[in-house]
Amino acid sequence: MSLAINPLMRVEHRNLSLDETGRDYQSICPACHLFAVANAINEEAWITVHMTAISAKCLACYADLPGATLGEYARCSNCGSYRYLSRNSAEQDNMAYFNQREVWEVPQDSVKQQLALVAERAERVLLFASWFRLWALERRLKHHCLQADSVLEIGFGDGYQLARLLKAGANAYGIDLSRTAVERFRAAHPQHADRVQTGARPEGSFEVIYANALLEHLDEPDIFLDNAANALAPDGILALGLPVLSASPANITREIDINFWKPCHRAIYSYEGMEELLQRHGYHVEVKATVDKFPYRVMNVFLGRGFSWIHEYRTPEAELPEAPSRLDYVKILLHAMRVRSLSHWGLVFARRI
Repeated sequence: MSLAINPLMRVEHRNLSLDETGRDYQSICPACHLFAVANAINEEAWITVHMTAISAKCLACYADLPGATLGEYARCSNCGSYRYLSRNSAEQDNMAYFNQREVWEVPQDSVKQQLALVAERAERVLLFASWFRLWALERRLKHHCLQADSVLEIGFGDGYQLARLLKAGANAYGIDLSRTAVERFRAAHPQHADRVQTGARPEGSFEVIYANALLEHLDEPDIFLDNAANALAPDGILALGLPVLSASPANITREIDINFWKPCHRAIYSYEGMEELLQRHGYHVEVKATVDKFPYRVMNVFLGRGFSWIHEYRTPEAELPEAPSRLDYVKILLHAMRVRSLSHWGLVFARRI
């Protein structure tokens, strides 16, 4: 077998072809340009050999990730960020999840929702300084969006933020890879049906581009950042909401941190790694804020107690046969107040240098 590895190795693998003899697979992977010839083996075995030959790179700083394996997160010793390696592309893995209607439409226990709301409000008092910084930055983002001639949300998901901006009078648009997300938004907001579409590449010029919970889902953040830069008006703002590694000590492990979400979250960035990534594409981080969000800590406790379904449904109040009782849920909420997560929620404003 002959292997030639691209230094910026990616992990999407397509277009394997059987030669005329029916015995040999000969292909160049168009994603990572690795060439291999394997005698008399099937496609699955070819991919396995292909993948084990990968010299993975950190998505933030491009440092090598020695020992990286499929289906696991690898930590970068240079910037501290994590990368997840999958046999599928990020688009494939994420579309498989986000196009599941049953995940989006799971019923909620209203009593548990009220209990969680009370607990979260109490927690915000305890962590007032962190929450205030994040709240102030969110208000600043809303102000920029209302003042801007045009706003784009990339990966609008459930459409909550986009709908709020439109209701407030912003000239906002949204794109999302998930056809389910687009269909649900159009059904819920028929008056704004023309404001959303499926897709990944922004078209036009926008003074504010907002991407909430998107960057961590990408295998190729470089492409996203370049596309965003091309769509930003001069002096435009790129606002990113995403989980970032905490600089403060955590008291849980990576295995029960909800943001280490296989296979959907392809990277969990440190702030150092994220700033290096943004600077490499000509952005300057203007301001940032983070908080250890209470709902995430609740889900961390769920994972710690063996409720693995929380990875799929991602809502602690889901009405499922395997869900904890309301009394047990109260105990989980109290436990969550003592949890300190490995990853926090962050909001970052960046401008082109």
